Amino acid sequence: MKVFFQTKTTGEKGLGYFFGKKNEPAEVRFVLYPRKYNFEEGFDFENDDYFTFIKKFDSLYGKIMSTLPEVAVMTRDFNHYVQLQVNKEGRTFFSAKLHTLISEGETDVLRVTLHELFNEWERGIELNIVASLISYENFSRLASEHLTLEESIKAALERPDVRDLPEVYPLIDPTKGRSIDEIDVGSELYFVILNPKGYLDALKAEFPKHFDEEGNNTMPLKGVLISKEFISLKDTNYMLIKLSIGENYVGKAVVSRNLKLLTSEERLSFAPRLSNRVVEDLESSSELPFGKSIKVEQEGMKFADWLAAISVSLLVVAVALIIAYFFI
Repeated sequence: MKVFFQTKTTGEKGLGYFFGKKNEPAEVRFVLYPRKYNFEEGFDFENDDYFTFIKKFDSLYGKIMSTLPEVAVMTRDFNHYVQLQVNKEGRTFFSAKLHTLISEGETDVLRVTLHELFNEWERGIELNIVASLISYENFSRLASEHLTLEESIKAALERPDVRDLPEVYPLIDPTKGRSIDEIDVGSELYFVILNPKGYLDALKAEFPKHFDEEGNNTMPLKGVLISKEFISLKDTNYMLIKLSIGENYVGKAVVSRNLKLLTSEERLSFAPRLSNRVVEDLESSSELPFGKSIKVEQEGMKFADWLAAISVSLLVVAVALIIAYFFI
């Protein structure tokens, strides 16, 4: 959720964002600055995607902290205030509330929620909010689109051993994922196929539930990390990896070492796009490579069930003792 606001009395302006998952504390960051600055003009709130917005925000934040000490103090104080207010309500609860309001399209209620959040700082605030949900798959596709294909990367992708391989990209988990440095060869990863090359028909035949009629990979696949290597010894920010696609195919990807990749089946099962029906389809699918992608948690025995079981057991023991007393 991207936020821009301006106070009616002091003229202070602020912009920032809330980012996270429904069942986890959201990441919250803001910059606060006097109205003589027009930092907001460098942002397109309606159209900037997550990575574009964060890149601009980080650049602005760094500029403020390094060159504008008075604005830096304002920014630190405001972020401290926001964190305290969120903590009062409960960080996970607050994140879940935002998720619910966004998913249900309750923009007016969302606006009221932020007014209440900022109320003790400044009552008169004009708000501009742009909020949306994004799935792991779409988030990962965005990450791949923002990959800068330098000459060394282009050369690596044109190597004879990878040139004709399908292009894939691992799912991103920005809150609790693991970097490619932390993932060993032989580990399982979830991914989407960006460009199947000449393998589309074969992949659709092998994994029919994972593609739509237009041939887009709409449901994530799970494979094994076969290899990883630096793109260039001069620039170690990126790695070229190979992932198995089922038992018959291999995909390639260039991954930033700064991104956090999704490795947990449990977290995948709570991805925004997966409804209960999709989870059931995944569980029953025989086309999934290397086992099922989702584990459905089995419901444990309730307290009443345990109490009934214990009562029956005690009754059986009592009857046995009575029989033994009179007949033995």
